Amino acid sequence: MTLTQPTVSLIRAESYDLGELRRSLEVLLEPLGGMAAIVKPGDRVLLKPNLLTGARPAKECVTRPEIVYCVAQMVQSDGSRKKPRSVWHDAG
Repeated sequence: MTLTQPTVSLIRAESYDLGELRRSLEVLLEPLGGMAAIVKPGDRVLLKPNLLTGARPAKECVTRPEIVYCVAQMVQSDGSRKKPRSVWHDAG
């Protein structure tokens, strides 16, 4: 059996400004073929953020809402079947 090395992409978010964050996410996904390599037209996509505690996003115990928002926008623009439906009301 031949094992292949997985592709891993990692970056540090320098800002949570939505425009900068979106560009960072595009750079992050580029080695994997971009969002279009993951989401095909007509796909149904569920975004499941980490909600480990009731702490605020600044405590870094949860996925920041800015990341969820940008990923949802990227999924939608790459062909997801339905518009994102928000289930994120308030992590605090």
